[in-house]
Amino acid sequence: MQERWERLLPMLAPLGCAQEEEIKRICEAELELWRRRPSLKRASSLQKPLTETRHRIRETFPLTQENCWCNPKSGQKEHLSLKYLNFSTQEWRQMAAASEREVQERREHPLPLARPWELIGKVEHLLQSNVWPQLVVGIGLATGRGLVEILHTGHFTKKSAYSLLVAAPMTVYEVMSDPFEVPTLVEASQVLAAVHRVRQFFGNHFQGLRRRDVSQQCLSHIQEAAYKQVGNLVPLRPLARNMYTSLAHGVYPRLAAWLYCPLTVDTWYYAATIQHHQKFLEATSAEERSTLAQMALYDEYVVLDEHGSIDERRGIRLGEPGVEVLEVFKQTDGRVHGVPQEKRARAQEEMQRDDGQEREDGKGRAQRDRERRSQVRAGEKEGKTLALQWLEARWHWLIAEMAEYVVDEGGGDEEEEIWAICEAEMAQWRAYCRQNQSMSYQEMMMRTRLVLRTCLPAPWNERWNEEAGEWEHIGLKYLRCREDEWEQMRQDWQDRRVLLPDPELIVARAKGLLSRGVMEAEAWPDLVVGIAVLTGQGLMAILKNGSFSQKTAYSLLFRDAVHDNPFFPGPFAHPDARASGPRRRSLGAGERTCRWYPGR
Repeated sequence: MQERWERLLPMLAPLGCAQEEEIKRICEAELELWRRRPSLKRASSLQKPLTETRHRIRETFPLTQENCWCNPKSGQKEHLSLKYLNFSTQEWRQMAAASEREVQERREHPLPLARPWELIGKVEHLLQSNVWPQLVVGIGLATGRGLVEILHTGHFTKKSAYSLLVAAPMTVYEVMSDPFEVPTLVEASQVLAAVHRVRQFFGNHFQGLRRRDVSQQCLSHIQEAAYKQVGNLVPLRPLARNMYTSLAHGVYPRLAAWLYCPLTVDTWYYAATIQHHQKFLEATSAEERSTLAQMALYDEYVVLDEHGSIDERRGIRLGEPGVEVLEVFKQTDGRVHGVPQEKRARAQEEMQRDDGQEREDGKGRAQRDRERRSQVRAGEKEGKTLALQWLEARWHWLIAEMAEYVVDEGGGDEEEEIWAICEAEMAQWRAYCRQNQSMSYQEMMMRTRLVLRTCLPAPWNERWNEEAGEWEHIGLKYLRCREDEWEQMRQDWQDRRVLLPDPELIVARAKGLLSRGVMEAEAWPDLVVGIAVLTGQGLMAILKNGSFSQKTAYSLLFRDAVHDNPFFPGPFAHPDARASGPRRRSLGAGERTCRWYPGR
């Protein structure tokens, strides 16, 4: 590239707006020369040379009235050559579709950590080194922190023998986070001593530098040290480009959960807590958490036991001297993340039909209708599952691809590249939706925008949304439906709604089922249905696994005895539907509002 720059830049230097056609010809010729290189194996290999060349043009040519133009996508003035030294949308689409097979492979086959104790011993060895890249690799493996946090921006203090309090800027805008506790794979004092030696070595060298500048100066040295020191212990994907990221965000959370995660805490939730993944911690649905965990690579690695089988244990060091549960998991009255009911059963259309008449006149027809609806729903569910699996595979590629670009405040060519990636991705969705009717294009867009709002694997991809008044992923600027498409989705959803014409009658019928089930032994199915309607609990919870006890006159304490939910460390109050009636009334002296459903 240096050779090409020495030829290209002098040709562009004397040219300006008056010679725009000549600039266009030179840029197109240069791109065509790149495409014809015999060593080019994949079109996506041209992304890095193009980005670096555009950066070099920005650094080389000062902008004047004679050589600049206003980029309509970013609203910023740029050198005129950048208008033409770029790939077409079609070429970006071809590059975008190149890694789909790799994403599928990554999703289906997690990477094994066959020698975890040897790897932990290697961490201790690296922390004793006098070579700064090895120190950084050791600190990253021991704490899961990014290299810029370790080198410059992070604040580390000891919390316990095997944990630290960490505060660091979580975005390129250098906004300091509140301190949060992270476990260390080795003694915390060893980690702090290593951080001190690294900072002492560099002194004030990074003062005033941007996050990207710090990373560019040090990343190659750290990558080399990582490959040399732990390359034989940590497997990577064939096309993985950043080993340090795999160590800090894939290996560390897996080993930390294996060593310190309590049995009552889900491993995803534990990983999100120690990685300070706020979007996951604030998620309100199981589906949302699952999507975020996949994007954050919490299941990228698995620990193997001495027999080569997956070791699914967790918290194996808890109880040892000096090893404590993280403070956030000691609190019995801390944050409890509920799992609201995601899928609501459709009300039966014959709710108000007389039971006796239905048995006499409509039993056969009702049975056929139920079978038909069951078949239709089964087909819809299978088609939607396949569509969601396809979309999730696309998410892996989309997030990883956008994470490769750093969007500065002025936008520029990297923002153009993200725009092209988004355009290519939306074209893929439209093509899939035209061929398969199981999921609409609008629903794909909505789900993807939710992923981008709740998962930011590359914080330098943020932008300030004036309309929303918050920072968000740059992809949300370009991944959006047209207004008529959103309106169509709203109409489709309204058409699928099922009305409850008489909620009070539904509650009354459920209470009647309870009475019948109590009085007649053979009517136990009626009893189960009544309990389900009045409490919202599932079949297995009612028949076998659930533990129910009264909390107030109109609420119960419930706990699943088998499927212990990590987001509810203890029994949680559940409102009883019988509290609803034809009239609103004030709470009595012995009644209180439900803790997780205020006001109900």
